[in-house]
Amino acid sequence: AGQAYTATITEPLIKRATCRWISQGVVEFTRDDRTATLDYGDGSCDRFGTLTTDNGNTVTIRLRQ
Repeated sequence: AGQAYTATITEPLIKRATCRWISQGVVEFTRDDRTATLDYGDGSCDRFGTLTTDNGNTVTIRLRQ
């Protein structure tokens, strides 16, 4: 949509060779004055992460390859 944003890795991203997805780590996304955080999990090899918006809403998302 032509909007600029930044992505900052706040906890190291871990992707094991035996797993298709990033399984651990946190990325913070900022656009305008809004921030969202994507937590990839506890190291389990699954395709789910937790997205938390700046207003505190949290949803589980399915990650792409």
